[in-house]
Amino acid sequence: MKTMYFVEICQHNGKTDAWNYKQTKAFDDISAARKEFHNQLSTYINYGDLDHVGVILWDSYTNVLAREYWQKEQVPNAE
Repeated sequence: MKTMYFVEICQHNGKTDAWNYKQTKAFDDISAARKEFHNQLSTYINYGDLDHVGVILWDSYTNVLAREYWQKEQVPNAE
């Protein structure tokens, strides 16, 4: 059996307080999976009203190969 790789993403919309979670397509090539991992992360950093983005790359044996998240920096209220 060939090892498969999966990239998943979780996003939070700071304006609506809504979460979005999706699994992208599966890959049978680690290089293509890593490319998708980095593409998802770079696409959604500072995108629209998103204030949190998490991406994970794992294989069919449930090994986590890469994971990273970005969270929008909180700006203190000026009073």
